[in-house]
Amino acid sequence: MIKPMGTFTAKFKIAPLAKPDSQVEVEGHVDTGAAYPFVPESVLRSVGIVPTSEKTFVLADGTRRIFPVGEVRFTYDGGSAPCLVVFAPDGTEPLFGALALESLGLDVDPVARTLKPATLYLA
Repeated sequence: MIKPMGTFTAKFKIAPLAKPDSQVEVEGHVDTGAAYPFVPESVLRSVGIVPTSEKTFVLADGTRRIFPVGEVRFTYDGGSAPCLVVFAPDGTEPLFGALALESLGLDVDPVARTLKPATLYLA
């Protein structure tokens, strides 16, 4: 039986770049239509991740908002990579966008609703 396409969740570990052993596991939606990963501020701060800058983002409804951004180390299925992360308001569902997936060399299988190693191209 083929599963319907749509969003799905995945679990990632997140840690500060300087302290990769200080991790927290976060489950969130995988969305290749979103650029940046979006994780609640309290989750990021719980392991010592702090904002390093602010960026303006356009939301799904077209409004613009400024959010703090920081640097993290994402880990998934044995792979690990640095990535930017947006500090989301507490209570917000975590979201893993294309930047996190590309940093980790992951691709989406929309039918199986899983992540898999991506074919990586240099040219």
